[in-house]
Amino acid sequence: MTKKISILILLALFFSCDKEKDPAVDYAKCNLDMQGYDYTYGIDYSNPDQYLIPGEQSEMDDPLFGVIKDSIGVVPQSITGVLKVCHWIHNNFKKVSKSDIGGNTLKQLYAVRTIYDSHSAALVLSGTLRKFGFPTVILEAGSIQWAYDYRNGDKSYFEVRVMTEVYVNDKWILVDNDCTFVMDYNPENPFISLFNANLYPKGLFVYEKGVDTWDYGIRSEMDSEEKIKWFSSNIICFEDHFGTADYTWH
Repeated sequence: MTKKISILILLALFFSCDKEKDPAVDYAKCNLDMQGYDYTYGIDYSNPDQYLIPGEQSEMDDPLFGVIKDSIGVVPQSITGVLKVCHWIHNNFKKVSKSDIGGNTLKQLYAVRTIYDSHSAALVLSGTLRKFGFPTVILEAGSIQWAYDYRNGDKSYFEVRVMTEVYVNDKWILVDNDCTFVMDYNPENPFISLFNANLYPKGLFVYEKGVDTWDYGIRSEMDSEEKIKWFSSNIICFEDHFGTADYTWH
């Protein structure tokens, strides 16, 4: 009887200690080789002009661009010009709450003047800015809180955000689809602190970049889910970068 009581006490202490651990953290070891891990995802930030060249998904023909130029007017090569394009898109595209990840080209989105999600919003913004002479790169980022939740069994939702890096005034800045932006941006740091901390309390982490989503292998919702699931499964490998930037959003 004494032995049984002792075992029960030990089990109670074990589970009590286990509950004191952060339930959102997976304590397994990192299984990725992090030596020399490339957080630029192949983007050559020292050569911005190459990001004036569109990908297959983000091509825009001259007749369409002519219509856009006539509507927007003069776009200065400055943050003012970037915001002018961004606000024009907001005023000329309808927003539909529907997942359309990788499902349309830039030309197809212009044909219906519709934005469906952050993937299509970033594609329209980055592709249009590129035609106006601003080098752009699309980034795909996952919610860090979501990644922990998913690893711990909450399969009820996904949180992905796609934004645009823009080269302007001899530096790379970060522009969100709502036209907020970061001037003090470090494109080689995969951690992004958000203006709306309530939306992403632990921030975002970048796990893909390219000239458009097709460029980094996302042509469907399933492709996007596979990418972000990979991020979640390897979340502990990236923890040293969390909280390493505190951006000022404008």
